[in-house]
Amino acid sequence: MEKYIITGQDKELTRVLREQRIRVSRGLITITPISECGLVTEEDARKTLECMLAEKDTKIGELTESITEKDKAIVELTDERDTMKARIAELEALVPSDNKNLPAADSKELPAGDVKEVTVVDDKTVSVEDEKKTGKGKASK
Repeated sequence: MEKYIITGQDKELTRVLREQRIRVSRGLITITPISECGLVTEEDARKTLECMLAEKDTKIGELTESITEKDKAIVELTDERDTMKARIAELEALVPSDNKNLPAADSKELPAGDVKEVTVVDDKTVSVEDEKKTGKGKASK
C-alpha cells in the first residue's frame, strides 16, 4: 500500500477530505494528520532549530556577561590589594623599628635579702608491713 502526503491550500484540502468522506467511512482510505504520524515538517524543524539557536545565544550572552563581571571584580580586587600593600609599606616606614636589644646598663640586680627560703617537709612514709598484707608492691602500682 502506498502512502502520500498531500499539501495545498487549506480550502482545497478541506474539499478533498469532504469528497473522500464516503471512502474514509468505508475504511478504504485513512487520513492521518502529520502531527499524529510522527513526521516533522520542514517548517516545524526550522522553528525548533531557531528556538534552540536562540537559547544557545542567550546562554552564551549570559556567560559572556558573567565573565565580564568577573574580570571587573578581579581588576577591582587587585587594585584594592595593591592599595593595601602600599598603605602597609607607608605605615611600616612611619613606625620606628623596634630594637629588642637592651643595653647592658639597663639590667637590674636583685638584692639577696629578697630571696625567701621554703622548707619542704615530706611526711609520706610507707611501711613494709602494709605492702606484705595487701600483696601489692611499688611495681604493681
